[in-house]
Amino acid sequence: MKKSRKILLSAVVLILAFSIQSLFANGQGEAEGVGAETVAAWPDKDVMVYIPNPPGSNLDLSVRIMLDYLNSATGKTFIPVNEVTGMGTLALQKVSGAKPDGYTIMFTGSGSNIQFDTKQTDINTLDPNQITIIGTSGGLKVDFDSVLVTTPGKPYKTFDQFVSYVNANPGKVNYGTSSGTTVEVKARLVLNEFSLADKVKLVYSPSTEIAIGLLGGSIDAAVVSGQSALQYLQDGSFIPLMHTIDKYTGNNPAFKGVPTYTDLGCPELYSAFPMYVVGPGNMNEDLVLKINQIMAGAASSADHVARWDKMHSIFIPKSPEDIRNEIKAMDDNIRSVFSE
Repeated sequence: MKKSRKILLSAVVLILAFSIQSLFANGQGEAEGVGAETVAAWPDKDVMVYIPNPPGSNLDLSVRIMLDYLNSATGKTFIPVNEVTGMGTLALQKVSGAKPDGYTIMFTGSGSNIQFDTKQTDINTLDPNQITIIGTSGGLKVDFDSVLVTTPGKPYKTFDQFVSYVNANPGKVNYGTSSGTTVEVKARLVLNEFSLADKVKLVYSPSTEIAIGLLGGSIDAAVVSGQSALQYLQDGSFIPLMHTIDKYTGNNPAFKGVPTYTDLGCPELYSAFPMYVVGPGNMNEDLVLKINQIMAGAASSADHVARWDKMHSIFIPKSPEDIRNEIKAMDDNIRSVFSE
């Protein structure tokens, strides 16, 4: 009887051990997301695509051109989801927590890195256990052009007058910026370069509402994109104080006589911020390369290239390793800004 119990107990132990081993193996398979057959079949269903920007923004429009290409190239539907809650932090959380099977991805940029470096989120795009870097996204042909603007009626009409006024009146200027964005990096670079950071009141506002704040008087000065500022500059609602030159806005009459960041001794204000595509952490490497290669085909589509060109954007395919190196360099730039 005792011998039978020992045999039964041994059998139970073996069954349990086998079950635990199987569960562990399945868990690892789940973590890795997919096998060779699934990679070969990707995509065999619709793909959810998060966009951490509002409809109509530069990133949104550029992403939709890529999604149109992917729809036609794969025969599946890439569904855009504009998730701007928390300046895109919620979208990043949803992607990080999704199954790493290639059916949940996100197009992002410097915002995700700024938000991590400023502790607005605990999701680090450079941590492969949280986020997998897949490749590049269509982005601006030139660096993010920006312009420091104010409105008529203010006691400063030039950048030198602005600096003098802020120094003479510390705490009286409301300086607008959009939290966790490239705009904030540019805005802070200006303040740091001219030792104004502790002499203005930072007013955080979504980028789409900064113009409203300026026009309404709650914001005295702000850094905004050159393209978004042009219509206000041309009708006289904004006055430019300094700007970044590029071939699209630099020759515009609205900027005539306005000093550039470089003129004022700030060449570091002209820095690149890559746009890129990510998925959940621990994605299968072969799947990542397949998605990357499918997206790379967009660079050979004359129609899609022309559409990017019309919005002053371009898509340059890069490997996951190359884009990761660019993101690391960008991170160094961001940390240097916020550590001052």
